[in-house]
Amino acid sequence: MASDDAPLATIVVATYNAGCFINATIESALRQTASDFELIVVDDGSTDDTLSRVASFRDSRIRIVEQSHQGPVVAMNAGFLIARGEYIGLLDHDDLWDETKLARHLEIFKRRPEVDATFSWSRLIDEHGRDMGSDPARWRGAISFRQLLEANPMGNSSSLVLRRSAVERVGGCDSRFFCCYDGYLVLQIARLRPGNVCSVPEDLTFYRQHRGQQSRDWRSMEREWLVMLDEFRRTEPEITAAVEGRATSRRRCWYAFQAYRCGEFRSACRLDAQALCDAPGFFLTNPWSWKVSAACLSGLLLPAAIRRRLERAAGVRPE
Repeated sequence: MASDDAPLATIVVATYNAGCFINATIESALRQTASDFELIVVDDGSTDDTLSRVASFRDSRIRIVEQSHQGPVVAMNAGFLIARGEYIGLLDHDDLWDETKLARHLEIFKRRPEVDATFSWSRLIDEHGRDMGSDPARWRGAISFRQLLEANPMGNSSSLVLRRSAVERVGGCDSRFFCCYDGYLVLQIARLRPGNVCSVPEDLTFYRQHRGQQSRDWRSMEREWLVMLDEFRRTEPEITAAVEGRATSRRRCWYAFQAYRCGEFRSACRLDAQALCDAPGFFLTNPWSWKVSAACLSGLLLPAAIRRRLERAAGVRPE
């Protein structure tokens, strides 16, 4: 329940054993040019020095919540439950925000009162914070439920700033989804009313790539996608039928690339072949599909030294 002195926005950081990244993440939040916010850090039972690092910051906008280890969905919902801001930004414990990010999102909400969810473009950084180039997802303007289901151009949860009332209407994050809770949350928000999700077309989020990140768990992501798809077949049958093949093909290409990055080359090739079967026409005309296929086959057929040279030439950095 918001009070009269409630901040305009809330930034929620759900963290677990992120001691090597959390300082930079908190600092990027505190540097925001739009300063009317609270920063809720939910520590999900960390066993390293994460909590002491967060506690060392002396800023009255920071609120720390401690809980036993229950996973990111429970932690995120705990932050949502006590958020007082009209808008809620999601910031993963290993990612960074540009100092103007919150301000840019708030400008969209002020200018477009029909909008309930916004997402920015992202740049990729490595474990040391070094720039790895732009995320290829570069959506402009509004995006519908159908388009979100097919393409999912948000990229990562740290790109999101949401209207709190919309988050409350859909019940927060769904506990069925450990990896894909952010995508499902925005899909549910997109069903509330037409034209209520849009991009902020600037590189305002820095999405860190490292060995321990949750998005490497392609098996869980695939399982969750199939659960999500089965639900939407029931609740949005016409839309789902129209995009299911292309949507699943896109995602399986992504899972294949994640399997490749983990060195699971046989699984990568299997997923890539399934992506072809899901939507042959789309797969064969999509340049990204061809790149993933080439990578997967190189994992099986080429010596490691040659494969690494090709990866460097293509700008691919498996961990």
